[in-house]
Amino acid sequence: IPDLADSSAHGDTERGIRQREAMARVHAIVATIATKKRTVFVLNDLEGMSQEDIAEVVGTSIATVRTRLFHARREFWKHAENDEILRDYSDAGVFDARVSSRPRAQPDGGRVARPIRGVPE
Repeated sequence: IPDLADSSAHGDTERGIRQREAMARVHAIVATIATKKRTVFVLNDLEGMSQEDIAEVVGTSIATVRTRLFHARREFWKHAENDEILRDYSDAGVFDARVSSRPRAQPDGGRVARPIRGVPE
């Protein structure tokens, strides 16, 4: 997530400070995820590697990669939903559509999966 960490791109503006803080929180949450799940989460969601390539690199099946990714994303959002700054980024739509399933409330009270990407603009 280099865009968040690059303070020169944002200066010391309030937005830049919030983005650096969000980056630190993302890293802290990711560190709590079990190693096998964290590996596929980082490679896919944060580095953009395909599930097929991840399966080859870690020496497992694509189905196993998908399962680990599913559980890693659930664990990530379980913690991130309780974090005001990360929730603000997600609710503002700054996460890109290539990744994940953060449940989002619908007007009728139901919940659906919403794509996210771990890099705010």
